[in-house]
Amino acid sequence: MSPPLRHIDGINKMIDSALEHCVILQYTQMTDTVIEALKDKLSLSNQYDPHNDLEYAEALEAFLKDNGYTVQKEDLIETSEETFTVEETINRYADRFKKEAESQSISFEAFIQSLSNQDKITIKKQNILRVIWWSLRS
Repeated sequence: MSPPLRHIDGINKMIDSALEHCVILQYTQMTDTVIEALKDKLSLSNQYDPHNDLEYAEALEAFLKDNGYTVQKEDLIETSEETFTVEETINRYADRFKKEAESQSISFEAFIQSLSNQDKITIKKQNILRVIWWSLRS
């Protein structure tokens, strides 16, 4: 989701510049088992994440319906499982979590190691992308 589309003025500009239809894509869930373990360990579970924003998607749908549009939506769900070495996992998540772990005196590398089984970590992922579209004509 583009930041301007997170505001009513941006949505209205999109509608004004569109010819017939508008489409917005919003992740309502984007997670994996390592992210969840890190968020739990670092007490980050309640932090806002624009990639897990079902509330925004529902508010957008309500706004459009309140303004007379017939809104359609569909959730595209992707699930997968991948296995990485501990080193690959550290490299994959360090940019997002290492600094926060260090600020809490937690060894990021040791925590990732604790998730492993014989130097391998299997990561289960689930992403839900909500597609919201509406016609500008009745």
